Amino acid sequence: MKKILIIANPGSGKGDAPEYAKTLEEVLLTNYEVELEIRLTEKEGDANHWAKAAKQEGYDTVICLGGDGTVNEVVSGIAELDDKPLFSFVPLGTVNDLGRVVGFSMDPDEAIQQFAHLDETKVDIARVNNQYFINVLALGDIPTAVLETDSDQKNKLGFFAYLIDGVKAFFGGKNKNLRIYDSQGRHYDLASNLILVALTSSVGGMEGLIQGATYNDGMAHLYAIKDSMTLSSIQTFLQEKGLPDEIVDNDHLLSLRDSAFRIESVDGHSTKELKSNVDGDEGPALPLEIEILKECIPMLIPRKA
Repeated sequence: MKKILIIANPGSGKGDAPEYAKTLEEVLLTNYEVELEIRLTEKEGDANHWAKAAKQEGYDTVICLGGDGTVNEVVSGIAELDDKPLFSFVPLGTVNDLGRVVGFSMDPDEAIQQFAHLDETKVDIARVNNQYFINVLALGDIPTAVLETDSDQKNKLGFFAYLIDGVKAFFGGKNKNLRIYDSQGRHYDLASNLILVALTSSVGGMEGLIQGATYNDGMAHLYAIKDSMTLSSIQTFLQEKGLPDEIVDNDHLLSLRDSAFRIESVDGHSTKELKSNVDGDEGPALPLEIEILKECIPMLIPRKA
């Protein structure tokens, strides 16, 4: 690291992101011989634009402070560059799956102190149609409810705000008839109200949920809850077993592990209304073409003790 661009979303971290950015600046200047600049986003797209232009402006490292949406913007800006800057972030969001699996503390002050000792690695991301994601793509009434969760509720209740709206949607939602293709062209037909495509072992802030998954294995882990599985069964399944890391296709669950998927509706009229949730924000509607970009992003992560 020689020249660092720090991008902070002032609405993140309960409004404390600008102060966290200054603390991060102090830690970096104390531990490294670097130049740096802090920029505060003012509108959607700022983080993406700045990250994309960073290398041309002489920055070799981009660090962002924000929730999953801000992190997604920065990663999306870097993803298509041939000459990519190093990337890192201070997790200030509700879920922070990538931050959890690479070893960042979920306490912002502690996470900032971790920047005193860093290692470099590469992490996978995924492309879905014309968008990117770093954590989870979700499809169904539960993810739709999460998209509609009030931002004030998110700040006050955190993950519980998502949970409350998700449970409501589960009981009120309708199953959709879908077809899922893997990278070999095999297809699976099912009725489902919830499909998840996860990149790491942490899903929805629940660490270690997918045993064996890593952030650079080049694989996505797809889970489709079938119409015969009740909410209580899902809860018991998660608490006792976690999500499987192998192929499962039974009356309750479809589990696939692959480098690419296609998801489409077999009810033509419902395609437009079936939109995905990509890292907590609205994603593309069906059909979805999902591809894993193995070790796409060079990233600075906390050094393990």
